[in-house]
Amino acid sequence: MNTSPAIAQQISGDPLIVHISDVHGYLADARSALRAVGDTESYPDLVTSDQDNRLHWADNNYVLIVNGDVIDRGPANEECLEMVWRLQNEAPSGRVRYHLGNHELAILLPSFVRWPDAYSTSLGSAQRREFLQRVNEGAVTGAFEGYQYIYSHAGQNEPFNVRKVNDAVQAAASELLDVDCDDRMVQKQLERRYSRVFALGGNGGRGGCRLRR
Repeated sequence: MNTSPAIAQQISGDPLIVHISDVHGYLADARSALRAVGDTESYPDLVTSDQDNRLHWADNNYVLIVNGDVIDRGPANEECLEMVWRLQNEAPSGRVRYHLGNHELAILLPSFVRWPDAYSTSLGSAQRREFLQRVNEGAVTGAFEGYQYIYSHAGQNEPFNVRKVNDAVQAAASELLDVDCDDRMVQKQLERRYSRVFALGGNGGRGGCRLRR
């Protein structure tokens, strides 16, 4: 498996962790929340903004947890993803962690998520492949073992092994890339094989990505 610089480096010390989730395509709200870090003199800025109002990683020692559901519902899904990729590229290795939520899960298993007209289930094959490649490279994972907690999107209170979960996410993305992403049978096999991460539940994906810290 490949290992992305986004998750490769272990971070020493006890850095401050900033946690954001459920952006759901609302770029202005996400920008506002991220810029609010550093509003007091006690904490440095997490991000800066340029003349086009795009956010960039500031000079700091934070770890930013983007804890799933970046997409769907709002009007700026691609822009929200671009923001996350930009911050990952600009931050020091390992400082921006992006986890699968059930809406990212829908990109991996669109044949079994019944969300008509959602961004996640309407991606073209090239866009899906690009997202899956990022998952395969480790830029999108299932969980992060922080310094006091384990962070993941939602769902299950039983203890779990973070490394095994992230290996399962990478392996699933790799298999989907090998069959050009859209093989319904492979998607079903992945849901069954990695049910700890990919179980869809009985309501078309609303119960997916079941991990919990």
